[in-house]
Amino acid sequence: MTPEMPGADHPVWRIVNYFPPTELGEKAWQALERDMPLLLSEARGQWAAYHAEERLGVGPKILELYQECLRRGFPPEECVICRIEPMGETEYIGLGLSIEDYDEKQPGN
Repeated sequence: MTPEMPGADHPVWRIVNYFPPTELGEKAWQALERDMPLLLSEARGQWAAYHAEERLGVGPKILELYQECLRRGFPPEECVICRIEPMGETEYIGLGLSIEDYDEKQPGN
């Protein structure tokens, strides 16, 4: 079952995958990169919300994460919400082994 998504005019879409060109935005990007291996293994396909380097929450409902930003008193434009999915072409699975490396080392490949 897919959680209900907000309409296209909902303000949450202004902060989804948008990292402001500020120090807060840079810190949020670094935190997401830092956390991504764990997030991919535990919450792939869900959403993660950040304010600077602080992860505010992870979950399947984007609106709940948006409300958490507001509940904590952060202006929405200082928060970032991203879908938890691989970044770039290579997905890393830990210990320096990428999915591509793993596939090549399997018998029959």
